[in-house]
Amino acid sequence: RDCGGGGICSHGRERNKCWYCDPVGTLWARANARIRDAIGTENRAGRSTAELLGCDKATFFNHIEAQFVGEMSWERITEIEIDHRVPIGYPGAAGGPPTLDEKVARLDYRNCQPLWAPDNWAKGNRWADPELPELLK
Repeated sequence: RDCGGGGICSHGRERNKCWYCDPVGTLWARANARIRDAIGTENRAGRSTAELLGCDKATFFNHIEAQFVGEMSWERITEIEIDHRVPIGYPGAAGGPPTLDEKVARLDYRNCQPLWAPDNWAKGNRWADPELPELLK
């Protein structure tokens, strides 16, 4: 998987944003961007991606990989999205929009799963996995 040194890889991408050259780093960068989109930079309050996900890069990568089904693989990652089993924007306990604390709890890596992109689009923000631990809801 090594594309050599330098900033741009043989796939024409920044090495740290290339699924083929650095899948662990790219997955982590995507998680970081999703956190920023979900709660905003002002609500991070200095908390790291590892703190908000509840794990390190390798654990997150292995957690996602362990849930691959069928034809899923890192080679097909551009067809796969990382889904939140309980969507970050799913209604909160009070029935309205989720609170910041609820959103932060839903960022936990145990709430993440790989889904084929069309399946994730179909799921949208409409339902949550009923088997998740209460702390993630």
